Amino acid sequence: MAENTLFSQEYHQAYKYASYYTGKKIMKIFNQLGLFTKTNDWITINEVLNRINCDYSFVPSVKWALEFVVQEGFIRKNKIEYSLINNKTSIKKPTNFNLKVSLNTIDFISKNWLDVVRGNISPLHLLFRNNNGEIWRTYFGQSNSLYKVHNEWIANYLSGQKLASNMTILELGAGYGSGTREAINKILDKKINYLASDLSNAMCKFIKDKTSYDYLDTLIVNFDKDIALQVNNREFDYILAINALHCSKDILATLNSIKKSLKKGGSLILSECIRDFRSPLMHQEFIFNLLPGYTQKRNNEYFIQGFYYEDDWINVLKDAGFIDINIDLNSGPKKLGAIIKGTI
Repeated sequence: MAENTLFSQEYHQAYKYASYYTGKKIMKIFNQLGLFTKTNDWITINEVLNRINCDYSFVPSVKWALEFVVQEGFIRKNKIEYSLINNKTSIKKPTNFNLKVSLNTIDFISKNWLDVVRGNISPLHLLFRNNNGEIWRTYFGQSNSLYKVHNEWIANYLSGQKLASNMTILELGAGYGSGTREAINKILDKKINYLASDLSNAMCKFIKDKTSYDYLDTLIVNFDKDIALQVNNREFDYILAINALHCSKDILATLNSIKKSLKKGGSLILSECIRDFRSPLMHQEFIFNLLPGYTQKRNNEYFIQGFYYEDDWINVLKDAGFIDINIDLNSGPKKLGAIIKGTI
């Protein structure tokens, strides 16, 4: 499947609607608290935080929500205050694109958002232990038409590389393995040894149980720690990651660690969501920024790192000493994703 088919006009329209839908859900939460109900009322961030009774660690998530509804045209902002905009133009839900999984997840998060940012519910418990993690697993699976493009794109890209049966692949942050299975389906005839890794033993077990491939193994790996030590100093021809490395606590340190586990001439290939300068906040962050690893703490302050811009990836890969750096951006009117490659 070609990339321009993945990020089609229908895809961009659906993504735009999902952003609008997320904005509406956030506004509904604010309105329930008596916020932004009148156009002439100007409200400070501190008033919003106090009305919410926000836990300190989730202040960045509330700030993100405010900035997102500014970006999407629901409210306006001056230097320190926010106010409602009248007559926000509605967007019609596409009928030719399956948004069910994305919208259901947004509904679920919006229903529980106040309890999370107030510190009443652990987001980890909410997303991973609730119903055995089905919500999280489904969101990153192939039934989510908005997300699956990132899995399919890297699988297609991998199949276009020079592959041989004596090669080895390591995947970092594999999660429940939807991307793993897409990649493996593209290399079945090559009989390549594929090591899928994740921080969670439960996810590693799930991948092993749900993936039929004789040359697959799984391993618990934390990419924020020395990868070479965790893989017993094995070296790989390719190291892959799908929307994982942006969560690294120190991306330069992680990339340097990855280099030590690549063979000479080996490549790192990433499939990542990419920020667009024109509208940098992405609706899926409404979900992700509640989780540890997305919101980070530095110098006693919480902040959101999240997704990177195209130039951020180029610069940090150069700083880590990668060569032949290449970034393929999605087609269409808005940057949404990229395949990122660097070689040592």
